Parts: sequence; structure tokens; C-alpha cells
Amino acid sequence: MSRSLLPGTWSKSRFAFGGSLLKGSHPKTKRVFNPKLPLHVVLKSSKAKGACSLLRHSRRIASILSEQSDRHHIRLLQVANAGNHLHLLLEAPSRDYLSAFLRAISGRIAQMATRTGAERGFWDARPFSRIVSKGRELRNVARYLGINSTEMAGISRSLARQIFSEIQEGLRRGLIPRTPGLIAAGFV
Repeated sequence: MSRSLLPGTWSKSRFAFGGSLLKGSHPKTKRVFNPKLPLHVVLKSSKAKGACSLLRHSRRIASILSEQSDRHHIRLLQVANAGNHLHLLLEAPSRDYLSAFLRAISGRIAQMATRTGAERGFWDARPFSRIVSKGRELRNVARYLGINSTEMAGISRSLARQIFSEIQEGLRRGLIPRTPGLIAAGFV
């Protein structure tokens, strides 16, 4: 059986694009996109260490993301800065707006992090993106981003998972109010 016919292969190519999925520098297909579904986008840089760490520039990165999401009509559902990579959970009205947004943020963040204007080569690969179905998968991605954010605050993954579970249980039982902050952090 041809490798391209295996379910794992076609499912990746149908719902994901970029990152390590692209072996060459010139993709033969367009980035996966559906305006009705959110996307999980990851921008990764092995050069984001020390002074170039994305955590050192988190306020400026948040400002760039906010500015560019407004400009390109992107709705940011959640952002997680992990130091050497960024996770974005977003909704875009069109593929063109999404492409323009990704070009703008990747260039501006690389330029700001390196402070030299030499943003070429800062990112390891093109931004990875995958379509996220609503419901359980969306909640799982939001939870993952929330846990990823807490790890960068110095909390271990196991403790972050425990805290997440306890907060979700409190929300489920009605012991904790559903605030916009908890919703944005992926608890609800």
C-alpha cells in the first residue's frame, strides 16, 4: 500500500501544515484553513535563548499580537509563550488575513527578539498550524496551552495539571465562578 494512502499520513496533511511537516522550503500545497474553525499555530525558534528568549519580551510580543490581530481581523482565543516557542489559538476570517498576520508577527517578533533586524533564520521552520474542531478538541488544546503557560511560570507540568483539574472540578460543581480570565485560560 502506498504510504500516501495511510490514514495517519493523509490526516496530517489535511488538517495540519508547516513546522517539521515541511521537509523542503517550498510547499506544494496551501496552509490548511477553514474560516469556521479555530487554528492552533506554533512558531518555534531554537535561537530564542538568553537575551533572545521570547519570555524576556513577553509584553512586547503581547503588544505585537494585539496590534496585528486587530489589523488583520484575527481573533486571538489564547496565547502561550513558552520561551522558545509561541502557541496561538485563533480564528481568522480568511486565508489571506491569516497569511498576512503570520508574516507580520513572525517578522516583527524575530526583529524585536534579535534587535539587529536580522530576523531571517530566527524561526526554525514556517509556522505550524492545524485545524481544531470545536468541542472536546478545542477544550484540550486550550488546556494544553494553559498548562504550557504555567510551566513557564516555574510550575511543574504535574502540578499544573493538578491545578488545572482542581479548577475545572470547582467550575463544574459551581464552587468557582466562570470569569472571563478563566475562560481565556482554557478552563471552561
